[in-house]
Amino acid sequence: MCCRRMVVGLSLALSCLCACAAAADEEAEERNVESLARQYLAMVRTEDPTPLETVEEMLAEDFIQSTSHGTVVKGREENVRWIGKALSEIRDLFNAFDYRLDVQTVRVYGQSALVFGKVELSGELKESRKPFQREIWETMVFVGKDGKWKLVHEHSTRVKSD
Repeated sequence: MCCRRMVVGLSLALSCLCACAAAADEEAEERNVESLARQYLAMVRTEDPTPLETVEEMLAEDFIQSTSHGTVVKGREENVRWIGKALSEIRDLFNAFDYRLDVQTVRVYGQSALVFGKVELSGELKESRKPFQREIWETMVFVGKDGKWKLVHEHSTRVKSD
C-alpha cells in the first residue's frame, strides 16, 4: 500500500512538473510572437525601421493583409510591393513617423498564434509640420512551421473617433 501511494504521489508530481514546463514554453512562445509583431510594425518608423527584406522574410508565401482603408492584398510578393510603396509615401510625407503597440491579447494555439492590440501611429507632416495621429485595431495571425513563425494574416481597422 505504501509503495502504491508513493507511485501515485510521484506520478502526480511529474504531471505537475510537465504542466508547469508546458505553461512556461507557451509563455515563451507568446513573448516570441509578440516580439515578431512589434518588429513587423516597426517597419513604419522613420528612425531605425525594420528593413523591408526582414519584413519579407517574416511573411508567409500566402500572406493576406486587410488594411484599415479596406484594401485586401494577397500573397507575399504583392504585399512586399504594396508595403514598399506605402513606406516610400510615409518617408515622402513625414519628417518623423512612429508607432506604439498596446497589446491586448497574445495567444498560442499549437502551431498558430494570434496578436491583437491597438496601434497608435504618430508623426509630423513635412509641409505643414502639423502633427498626425491615428489609432488602429490590429490583429495578426502567425503560423509556426519548421521552428519559425510566419505572419499569414494581418487585419487593421481604424478606431472610431468620437
